[in-house]
Amino acid sequence: MKSENFQNHTRQLRFRMGTTLIGICALSVYLSCAPGPLQLISRTASDPEVSMPSVESLAEAGEILVSWGADAAADSYHLYRFTEPDGTGATCVYSGACLSFADHTVDLDRMYYYALSKVRGQMEFGPSTACPGVASTIRRDQFENDTREGATEHTYVTPANIFYYRDTYGTEIEDTDWYYINIGPRTFVTLTVRSLTNVTPRELWFMRDGQLPSLLSETAEPVLFNYETVPRRVYFRISVNKENYVGIAASAGGKSAGYEVKYVQSNAIS
Repeated sequence: MKSENFQNHTRQLRFRMGTTLIGICALSVYLSCAPGPLQLISRTASDPEVSMPSVESLAEAGEILVSWGADAAADSYHLYRFTEPDGTGATCVYSGACLSFADHTVDLDRMYYYALSKVRGQMEFGPSTACPGVASTIRRDQFENDTREGATEHTYVTPANIFYYRDTYGTEIEDTDWYYINIGPRTFVTLTVRSLTNVTPRELWFMRDGQLPSLLSETAEPVLFNYETVPRRVYFRISVNKENYVGIAASAGGKSAGYEVKYVQSNAIS
């Protein structure tokens, strides 16, 4: 995932950076997260460190979840949302001392950008570099299998979600799914990959570990081989064909979709 820089700004509270007025973010602090008097007295004398928030796309249906680490030098935090990575459409969506914010006030399948600033007394430090996020009608699946090392074991039927978004600046938010199957000696396994919602097979790549990806089709049945004389774990990956998924002519766009991987049969290699 890539994130684009945006211009730094100033407001009525004096910023450490920037020169552009973008409005006022009220210093309202939620009591459940506010620092106590002893915390304020004993806080570090150094300035807060400007840092990017963590943004989780499709955390829940219709939600972008933004979180950040505690900074002992900060009294509270301001979270800004932009409609473009250059700072266009700036809105302060949260002001307080909590360390996370679930944004439900977004258009679905549209990319937004979040930046964090930190408040100490009457000084505001930041904002940070923006980090992109997107919400959709579905939530991302429960598998943390974006890498081969985190591959999910596939047994019989595995329903899953996948998504891809890009903006006109080239920022991408992408989901990739890795799986593995334990295959017996000198055996091959046949699979099917079926679309469930909002996707056709030709919008997806199927890649056997160590091989080039191939486009899926309505009738395709990918095959995984184990030519060895001992059982072996065989990996495969499902990812988005970006040109078919968004459209060759489209400079920006994207969507989330559902698919299903199903075990069909296994046979001995003759």
